[in-house]
Amino acid sequence: MYLLARFLSLEVYLPSASLPTTEDTLPVGVRDEVHQETRNAVKVKAERCVQIERTLHHFNTDMGRMSNYATDADISIVLKLYENALAAIQQLKDKYASNLRTSDTQR
Repeated sequence: MYLLARFLSLEVYLPSASLPTTEDTLPVGVRDEVHQETRNAVKVKAERCVQIERTLHHFNTDMGRMSNYATDADISIVLKLYENALAAIQQLKDKYASNLRTSDTQR
């Protein structure tokens, strides 16, 4: 989650394929507006990820106690979700590793 917090302070370029419309069909001023709206949406979602991570951190103490009562199936579901979330975060980190390294050297 440290990387997500760092990501919030970065201005990472998103490829045009991730924008709702193609750049060729938009005037320059509108392109900048769409790009800024996209950046704002990304930042809001990343902030929400950080909030969820903090909540999950507090949940970990309860997880230890719940292991006394929960079934194997219940814990397996939670474990699989955690593993999937971790894999998704790692993929995102790997995808933007060069951007993160560049921003670290520019500070």
